[in-house]
Amino acid sequence: MLQSKTTNNSKNIQIKDILSKSNTLILQNINHKKQLFSSLSTCISTQVDITITESNKLLYNKEMVEVSGIGNGIAIPNIQSSFIVKAIGIFVKLLQPIEYHSIDKEPVDLIFLLSSPHTIKSDHLKTLALISRKLSNTKIQKNIRGTSDIESIYSILT
Repeated sequence: MLQSKTTNNSKNIQIKDILSKSNTLILQNINHKKQLFSSLSTCISTQVDITITESNKLLYNKEMVEVSGIGNGIAIPNIQSSFIVKAIGIFVKLLQPIEYHSIDKEPVDLIFLLSSPHTIKSDHLKTLALISRKLSNTKIQKNIRGTSDIESIYSILT
């Protein structure tokens, strides 16, 4: 399950609870959304009991319902499944932005995938809000885009 810390009598979900350094990636040679989703699906399938095909299907089905490109070069795709037993985040920095059909119609280069169990719907939404707030910070965007070091990116995010 998603772990959280209690502060001031409220749940305080943190990025470090779902994101590991090994799930912080810099990818090159990703030319379109299909390639990105394939890479994300491969990464997910190595960590949870879900096939690459099923993961890809979940990503595409969710994307058809709700566009995950939030603007300013950022996308936050997210899935929930009974095959997923704990929340997992995967952060990807693309070396070249790709067309993503974002709400602002701009290409995307920063992607944070959230995958979580069906059983934690409210924590899933809280975590999405946290990720969105973090990545909407222009200083954080600039710092991530300004480095090619995974350790630095992970540190900025957590």
